[in-house]
Amino acid sequence: QDEVNIFEALKRNEKLKTLQSLSLFGMKNKQWSQRAPLLPSPAYTVDLISHFCHLQHLTVRSPMLSERLMVELADASRDKLLYLQILLTYSAHQAEFRVPEISSSAWSALCARSPRLEVECVIMSRVPYLDLGAVLKPEVPLTSMTVLKYARCSQDFLHSLSQKFKATLRDFLCYTDPSDCGDEL
Repeated sequence: QDEVNIFEALKRNEKLKTLQSLSLFGMKNKQWSQRAPLLPSPAYTVDLISHFCHLQHLTVRSPMLSERLMVELADASRDKLLYLQILLTYSAHQAEFRVPEISSSAWSALCARSPRLEVECVIMSRVPYLDLGAVLKPEVPLTSMTVLKYARCSQDFLHSLSQKFKATLRDFLCYTDPSDCGDEL
């Protein structure tokens, strides 16, 4: 039912063709968000983003991410992306809320196309440490990391951050109990 689909209305609105900033299910309150909201599929997200080729700032949740989205964002016909915020959420019981695998080559292509790109990651729920590596490759120009109250911040996670992103990471905010990672911090 396209007539009641807000995203289809966005795509049809001629005044939005030059849209430069889009936040899809971003967060205003950093304390809480629904754990498993209804989100567009990764394929639909690519279709939606392909209509807005002037985007320079984009916020998405991890279930909306895909390799195809990274390829779309790196396409030479688009404006260069300057800012990408990823809200990472996870559920072991729902396949659509697992961390998607984004290849190093896809990140490299996006960074080559958009050399001034800054990536911010907000971890919203308890994501297994090893699963974070599926999306947070060393090629990601990660400038900011926020760990929300109900997420996890371990020594292994912090060590990995400091090793992978020491050249780019400028901001780190942790709202969880820091007792597990106090020494590493």
